[in-house]
Amino acid sequence: MDNKVLSEKINNLDAKGLQELLREVKLYQELKTKLGDRWEDLFERKHSQEKLLVVEHFTSVSEELAWEQAQVVYQKAFETIVQREKVQFIQKEWLKWGIKVYLDDSMVDLSFEKIAKTIKN
Repeated sequence: MDNKVLSEKINNLDAKGLQELLREVKLYQELKTKLGDRWEDLFERKHSQEKLLVVEHFTSVSEELAWEQAQVVYQKAFETIVQREKVQFIQKEWLKWGIKVYLDDSMVDLSFEKIAKTIKN
């Protein structure tokens, strides 16, 4: 967008509009500072109201089984119902069995990797 057009739009904002713009600029700055490369995705998701839905599963756990377990986690832990098409499934060999379920930056770990780390400590 042309700087002149952008400047005119800003000049035409009322007090409430300027406060909202300031909030967005502060959020932009905070996300970019704290999250590095991930900030762009998070900033876009905030404005589109979409959630990041990811299920990591061990390679020998089928996507179907991972989905069945993930549905329960989304309902009980996150109190939300999700559509399978919106979930990104990722195979991870190092999980040592089980799944990890993500909703944005929140995660429920149902993998044996977590148990193995606990036993080592």
